[in-house]
Amino acid sequence: MVDDRAKDTRQRLRKVAFVICPDCTAKHAADQELIEKFCRRRGGAKKWGEKTVFNYRLELLKYSVFLFAAGISLLEAEASDLRKFLKAGDTTDRNTAKELSMLRGFYLWLMKTGRLGFSPATFLRIKKTWSNKPRSRSEDEVKEILENAWKIAHEPNASPLAIRDWTLKEFFYASAVRRFECANIDLRNLDLKDLTVWVKGKGGSERTPQIDPRGVEAVKFYLKHARPKLRAKSGKAPSEALFLTRYGTRLSLATINRIVHEISPHVYRHSWAQHKANAGVSIKKISVNLGHREQKVTMIYVPAVPFEELQEAHRQFHPSERDRPH
Repeated sequence: MVDDRAKDTRQRLRKVAFVICPDCTAKHAADQELIEKFCRRRGGAKKWGEKTVFNYRLELLKYSVFLFAAGISLLEAEASDLRKFLKAGDTTDRNTAKELSMLRGFYLWLMKTGRLGFSPATFLRIKKTWSNKPRSRSEDEVKEILENAWKIAHEPNASPLAIRDWTLKEFFYASAVRRFECANIDLRNLDLKDLTVWVKGKGGSERTPQIDPRGVEAVKFYLKHARPKLRAKSGKAPSEALFLTRYGTRLSLATINRIVHEISPHVYRHSWAQHKANAGVSIKKISVNLGHREQKVTMIYVPAVPFEELQEAHRQFHPSERDRPH
């Protein structure tokens, strides 16, 4: 589906470009070929996911058409052209920084492959006006939402959908999986005895995150009281997905968003990591569960140490302080 959207986008942009400058189609076609080659190489070598490749392709196509309007190719662009493109976008500083990061990566590839001697993005900077601290909710907020969902799911005449919705929320908070990872989980991927689930994450990486006991109990309740009823409505080819729609089919990403509307799946993920870090769980364990390739990415969840505590630790343990008379 992502490839179809990308193809449609390329076709529409070609039509726009032809109207702008019908005599420069050869130059524009060469730019298109460069973009496609870059996306194919990056998708293969770096194992980017489909969504990441699509975003890069779309951004580079927009940039190519922007330059095309001025009669400039990707290889002819200068820093001033790139700056104009970034300013033309009606977006936040954070999104502009993402655009610049994509373009910087593209020009770096052009340099490494000998197509360009200098990158026009080298000295461009975006003033940081945002915080990298991940959004999360307090334990009390998460607890209140889960308890409300539990009450609805355990009413005498609770529907299978109410049970599924509660279980889905519990599962997100208990496993810290991403939304697309959850949508792709099949029954065979679950190991409730070992409290684990197999998921395929970004770039095709695989991992088996632990599921907190409360999440496991919710899944067991759902498998017993709700999923068989939902699966019965799927007809001749029942889905093997863990979470099902009212028609017995696999949940879409949009449906998951609608179900967990109070807290998004990614905020559940951030909240899980933040709460585990606050409880003293090691960064290594949190990193493995989240699927981070580098533990430094997980360090953003570590609670800040007050300056007074750092001073006290310095006085107690630093070698220069041990022999000093007090």
